[in-house]
Amino acid sequence: MHIENTGEWFHGTLTSGIEKFKPFTHFGSRDAALECVERHIEDGEAGEKILHKAEIFFEPESVLVLKDWGTPKSIGIAVKIRSQFQFKTDVKSKELFRIFEGVRLDLDKIINQEDSDDIGFKMLSEEFKKLGIKVIKYKNTGEIQCQSDALCIVDPSVITSFSIDNF
Repeated sequence: MHIENTGEWFHGTLTSGIEKFKPFTHFGSRDAALECVERHIEDGEAGEKILHKAEIFFEPESVLVLKDWGTPKSIGIAVKIRSQFQFKTDVKSKELFRIFEGVRLDLDKIINQEDSDDIGFKMLSEEFKKLGIKVIKYKNTGEIQCQSDALCIVDPSVITSFSIDNF
């Protein structure tokens, strides 16, 4: 088993008092995290600007590489997996397509429910756990100035430590 030290990752937020990160929290470069916080402020959100610096360790086999799905919603991940693996012919891709197309169809049925994202992330977590996926790695195209690698943490146990960094 090879555990990879992936370096420093940052999470920008307006939420204070975070003691542990929830599944599907995003981490990226310092600049991307800062840009994300500024965008939330421009969108009228209130709160204290906080920048978390984290150490994240994981096995390379536990990573799923995707293209940026462009939304923080659970259905966005299922749709991206579906579209990215739909026409690939290898066994793993076919299995990913089958599983996450099923999740997407289930999410379509509840999309207008207030708790649809909570339900969706639980469904995704269960499937990712079965597959041994703990991290989704992607090129962040949402933070326009930064466009760097980013991680969506499926299993927060890969975050070995974090601290508040200067904003």
